[in-house]
Amino acid sequence: MTKKILFIFSFFFCFILGCQQECRPPLKTKPLSAEIKPYKGKPTLCLNGVAVQPVIYALTSCPGGRWSWDEMPAYSIRRFSEIGVRLFQCELWMRDIFPNDDDLLDIELVKKQIRGFLEINPGAAVVIRLRCNSSPRWNRRHREECVAWADTAAEDKEDDGLHRWDDYDTENPLRYSAASEKWRNDMVEKIKILCRELSKTKEGNAVIGIQMATLIYGENHYWGFIQHEPDVSEPMQKHFREWLKNKYKTDEALQKSWNNPLVSLATASVPGMNERFPGNLDGIFRNPSTNRQMIDYSQCQHELVADNLILFCKTAKENWPRPLLTGIFYGYTFYCFGRHAAGGHLEMERILSSPYIDYLSAPMTYAVGAKEMGGSGHARGLIEECLLHGKIWLDEYDNSTSLHPKNMAEYLSDFTRNLEEDKAMIRRNLASTYTKGGGRWFYDFGPRTIGGWWNDSILLKD
Repeated sequence: MTKKILFIFSFFFCFILGCQQECRPPLKTKPLSAEIKPYKGKPTLCLNGVAVQPVIYALTSCPGGRWSWDEMPAYSIRRFSEIGVRLFQCELWMRDIFPNDDDLLDIELVKKQIRGFLEINPGAAVVIRLRCNSSPRWNRRHREECVAWADTAAEDKEDDGLHRWDDYDTENPLRYSAASEKWRNDMVEKIKILCRELSKTKEGNAVIGIQMATLIYGENHYWGFIQHEPDVSEPMQKHFREWLKNKYKTDEALQKSWNNPLVSLATASVPGMNERFPGNLDGIFRNPSTNRQMIDYSQCQHELVADNLILFCKTAKENWPRPLLTGIFYGYTFYCFGRHAAGGHLEMERILSSPYIDYLSAPMTYAVGAKEMGGSGHARGLIEECLLHGKIWLDEYDNSTSLHPKNMAEYLSDFTRNLEEDKAMIRRNLASTYTKGGGRWFYDFGPRTIGGWWNDSILLKD
């Protein structure tokens, strides 16, 4: 009798639970498409043909703040939805969504990330910042495909702790070389799989764009470029020789340009420290008659990074069934640590001429005084240059607010002291972008880096 009662109870419990699950409102998302079209005299973001203002709320890459279903992100998504924001951005890392380094996509994780926005805001339109980094395990297995520096050795600093996956990017970490054909081919295949599988789902209907992110912080600066000298790896040596062959065609032409009768297309190499800093620089400039080797390498590296980005954006567009927005961090003109040649963004014409890239973006300039009260708050790139090429510029708003823990003030040059200063900063920063025809996302490096910089009714109302 007891077993019978337990069976009946279990049956009804499962039936009720099943009914609750069935009664959960299914996702009803109309497939969205996104394009940049002329509207009132400037390139404009259009969703399903309708012009929209690009005001975006973005989650971070920090543990506790990067998944849409976590408590703080969900709360912030709801607050921004309540004031009318519909556009959102989130991050997906290849190492998370392809956890075994093979071609098996964890589509449920991808869907869950997007569903977190839709369950709060059914009309949400989502941009994915896709981190095209190989995993630490891939890097250890394929060290021959990883970056090498002229001035130091790579260090494998990854551990099992929970931290931002890009914590060590500016140092000398074990990371893929941008010249690695294996890495590039792996990424292309994974982008294809992600686009084809995600676009067929209900969650995929809400996706309007993919921002391709490589190298340092996904901002497409070469690994360790601020303090170190990349990249003397074997993949880069091979790529550089191919680049020289395309440029010079013959040994004689190379020897004349490099002013070196001993060099050849088969033996030419990426410059080492002696060639990079020969002691005969003309101030901040390199003399083409004596330092052409380094000039050629810098151009080769910049073209390579740009070509990878164009390829990844092209792959996404060609494997998504609807018009899809594709963008990148690029065009950092102001404040690049005085290291533009080593890892900045010097292939602007190449990028702006590509039909596969719709928008460029960057954090606001970090120039001294620019982000602080009374500063300019200007973009890090030239917004007008994008508009002239039919593209849009999206500023990343990573200004802190007074809601940040007070003991962090010493680390933040743009720290504000009260809500009135916060309001002034927000108005200045938004006006700086919108009056030039650009857009902006609020990148929430909030309290303890998991979100909440703007979670105050006064700021949200303003």
